[in-house]
Amino acid sequence: MKMMMTRATMATIAFSSPGSGTCMLSLPPHFLSSSHNTFHSKSLNFNTLDDALSSFNRMLHMHPPPSIADFTKLLISITKMKHYSTVLSLSHQMDSFGIPPNIYTLNILINSFCHLQRLGFAFSVLAKILKLGHQPNIATFNTLIRGLCVEGKIGEVLHLFDKMIGEGFQPNVVTYGTLINGYAKWAALVPLSGCLEAWNKEIVSLM
Repeated sequence: MKMMMTRATMATIAFSSPGSGTCMLSLPPHFLSSSHNTFHSKSLNFNTLDDALSSFNRMLHMHPPPSIADFTKLLISITKMKHYSTVLSLSHQMDSFGIPPNIYTLNILINSFCHLQRLGFAFSVLAKILKLGHQPNIATFNTLIRGLCVEGKIGEVLHLFDKMIGEGFQPNVVTYGTLINGYAKWAALVPLSGCLEAWNKEIVSLM
């Protein structure tokens, strides 16, 4: 069984998803601490995209550059503004400057690709996670499942769900909630009443 982070040891960032509720990405508490470093505490609160881009450009040319945690928080701010294409562009610039991503940054990229309905690219990021030696977490799979749900890709959803469990990842309330919320779209396409009952029971057991 893979080691999972519990609710008590993670802070959660929610991104709105049109027509599909929220998509949950998780960061450890120290990512949100105002004392993480001086640059973060003074410079990572943005009112506009222009403010965020100006800060990103300053960060990119600092020597040494801020930590990946600071870049991740900046990308989260832009994601919350729903500028998903901008997030992808900034990530590409980080790569060109030799700033390596971490699992949280890569989860943000998956989230952005899913919002842009570019699921093939979202799954390519999953492949990159594995290639870099990072371990996907439940947020990685929840985001991909939600992206598939939005596009009504029922077969792929169930396949990914089974694969996730087979790899030792334990679904959580967000996972089952995502599956149940997608049920209305699936009902006319495939009989899932048995699954729906099982998912509801799992949610109750996790509460």
